[in-house]
Amino acid sequence: MKALDELIGNPQNVAQAGGLARALLSLVPVTADERKSFCCRVAEVHNEGKIDLVAEFASLQNGRDDTDFFLARQIFVDALPKLTTDSVAVARTVAHLVIAGGGDIAASWPLENFRGFLDQDAKRPVETLAAVERDASSCSPS
Repeated sequence: MKALDELIGNPQNVAQAGGLARALLSLVPVTADERKSFCCRVAEVHNEGKIDLVAEFASLQNGRDDTDFFLARQIFVDALPKLTTDSVAVARTVAHLVIAGGGDIAASWPLENFRGFLDQDAKRPVETLAAVERDASSCSPS
């Protein structure tokens, strides 16, 4: 995971890659076990406050010529259950990623791991529901 630490330590490399999501995508290992370890490490780095994975993926776009959207999004989806962060912000980012997926069959895939994220702490679903009850747009993408 040295490459991940080096990437995060050099914001210029992140910018040159087109943002954190794209930079992370360039580091994703091929094998399933290595990919799982990588996504766990990405979650750890987020939880340590070195990156804001939720904010970064809240702006990930799905362009017509962009074949990497779903691959990049999957990094966030795989890290999601291990994140320690504001549940309302996560709900907003997940909503953005699902909507950005459009009519693709894979568009709703983040919802299963969002449920896993909510299940990690009994306060999370309560906070998210309370935010929606206060203002339905609070969990809508900006």
